[in-house]
Amino acid sequence: MRFYELNPQVIAYSEGADPYFTFLRDSSAKIETVLGDARLSLEREFAEKGPQNFDVLVIDAFSSDAIPAHLLTLEALDVYLKHLRGPDSVLAFHISNKVLDLRYVLAALAAQKELSVVRLNKRDSDDAAERSDWVMLSRNPKALQLNAFAGHIAPMPKPDERMLWTDDYSNLFRVLLRR
Repeated sequence: MRFYELNPQVIAYSEGADPYFTFLRDSSAKIETVLGDARLSLEREFAEKGPQNFDVLVIDAFSSDAIPAHLLTLEALDVYLKHLRGPDSVLAFHISNKVLDLRYVLAALAAQKELSVVRLNKRDSDDAAERSDWVMLSRNPKALQLNAFAGHIAPMPKPDERMLWTDDYSNLFRVLLRR
């Protein structure tokens, strides 16, 4: 498993002799941590070594009210897709957010790249830790047809070209949650 983390303090909380978070230490997986902006790190790695060949690439940076919009652009999606192993690989976007509805951006990105899309939403769980909103993208629609998704699939909006973010354009006002 490889983690890309912008904040060195988060890494410090997870590593060392007495970490605050022990998930990495306790994992039997080989863990790698890359310090820096994930998109820039992925771009650099591709230029230096080629694709990472990920089966699943999780992008989980959108739960605050100040999201890194550069991780949700057409150009960022191109970077992510270069690093996937093959057509059955999946991009998983964790978009749980109290202020922004990022489904619209992901619907536009998926349409632009002709990717299959599935939204998993578990907002009605009694356990607050389980409430989440995810959007999965794949080149192969069958890769997104998992039994584990049953009962959690939620609708996606129709793709709208005006919601397509690029490195030159993004509009947070259009994705504000309506209350």
